[in-house]
Amino acid sequence: MRIAIVCYPVTGGSGVVATLLAQALARRGHHVHLISSARPFRLDGSASGALIHFHQVPRENYPLFEHPPYESLLVGTLVHVVRHYQVDLVHVHYAVPHAICALQAGMIVAGLWQGEKPLPVVTTLHGTDITIVGRHWALFPVVQYALRSSSGVTAVSRYLARETARVFGFSEITVIPNFLPMWTYDPERIGREWQVGQLRRTITSSRFLLLHVSNFRRVKRVDRILRVFARVRVRLSAHLLMIGDGPERENAERLAHELGIAHAVTFLGVREDIRPYLAMADLFVLLSDEESFGLSALEALAMGVPVVGTRIGGLPEVVSHGKCGLLFSPEREEEIAEGIVGLLQDRSRYRAMCAEARRWACRFDEEKIVARYEALYGALLRGGEGAVGRGVVVSELGCG
Repeated sequence: MRIAIVCYPVTGGSGVVATLLAQALARRGHHVHLISSARPFRLDGSASGALIHFHQVPRENYPLFEHPPYESLLVGTLVHVVRHYQVDLVHVHYAVPHAICALQAGMIVAGLWQGEKPLPVVTTLHGTDITIVGRHWALFPVVQYALRSSSGVTAVSRYLARETARVFGFSEITVIPNFLPMWTYDPERIGREWQVGQLRRTITSSRFLLLHVSNFRRVKRVDRILRVFARVRVRLSAHLLMIGDGPERENAERLAHELGIAHAVTFLGVREDIRPYLAMADLFVLLSDEESFGLSALEALAMGVPVVGTRIGGLPEVVSHGKCGLLFSPEREEEIAEGIVGLLQDRSRYRAMCAEARRWACRFDEEKIVARYEALYGALLRGGEGAVGRGVVVSELGCG
């Protein structure tokens, strides 16, 4: 099968998952054409690289345009890739603009080269295109059209599928969660290769290390994390490591000084591989206002690190409260801090959560999830859209 995958090259979950999917499909023998405005940072030179072809959307600045015409250039790139490499199917991540661009490319191919078979388009929803961007009055009908015109639509969580049905009146969605290649998340091996103990000592001498990873957008509420951590510091010898970058970073650094905890907080910036930092962490903290899935939380669980998060969106589908982490109402900052302190002080309970974290994460292993994408592709290419499952499809994940 020849598949074109379109994504943003961002450090957020959509870009990571699209890249992981491309690599997994290549390992299974498919030819994958990954299209993005820049090389995705998780795209490596693994053994499957010979079957992955990266195509960068050109950057062109014309005096006539205030901004580079990214969408039109993406459409043209798709047309070229589809025609030149005889692509069977296009899988886009985000409804706008990627699904619209793929649909336009399909119309151009069919219009210019008569007799070409219709181009199946799979659209994966990751959250922002539904929960924030898509609700804008000018984009709402565009998203509706993208959903209704796609050959297949998937969502990364049951929460996101329900929200899409509620907001857009569209329920023909297959739920396929995000995933990880679990064999690459081996705490002991990564600990040895990265000399994690020594690395941690360069960051802090505190007894406990808390970790947060995000793109520092407002929805991630890094301010809430800092206020909660300030309460934790009163009770425990702890350090907070913040990985990532974005529009809220400057405000977060200022707030750390205002709260008197700047000496106990390290802003490390973007790191392409967060596994060594997860290996040294005692807890992963994610206190967002909105999470359609929470891929960074899954990465923490895969490394055997319990997650403290907010009981919102799709995060409860990733973190099992009381088993591999703790979930709280977003506004209950004192309760969250008490939960962190209590868990770290109860070493027996903490060790049990660490063990369960890894077991729980295996429910989202690459082998289980990618096979579901392959089944979807196959059904669409056979012309059996009905075989994919219309309506919100929720499959329980097993662990064995």
